[in-house]
Amino acid sequence: MSCAAFEEEGLEGRWGKGIMKIMKGSLTVFKADRKRNLCVCSVNYDILAASVTDYDKTSLWHKRLGHISLKGLELLQKEGVLIDKIEKLKFCDECVMGKQHKVQFPASQTPNPSFSSSILDYVHADVWGP
Repeated sequence: MSCAAFEEEGLEGRWGKGIMKIMKGSLTVFKADRKRNLCVCSVNYDILAASVTDYDKTSLWHKRLGHISLKGLELLQKEGVLIDKIEKLKFCDECVMGKQHKVQFPASQTPNPSFSSSILDYVHADVWGP
């Protein structure tokens, strides 16, 4: 379950006394009992409702298959592996980030490049962070 999705819907979680509750105001929407280290829920399938959003199946298969190219997806569809309709692939941030290269430090003039001869000769920093 996604706590962020619950929060976006205006829900909040409460835990205590071996019970997990997902609530909207004072109304309990979902409840689960603790069994050892897991919260186990029992669902009445007669009243079960699901919220399904429309999603891009091409993008979904692209991500499921390790960010495969559009040509690869089309080949899998042609061979009958994928039955979903393959459309134009949308821009993928993860593919761009994954294809970037690190720039290496220049070779050191000292006998052992892992040591510096004076303070702050080499400074290693993670400058890519958030």
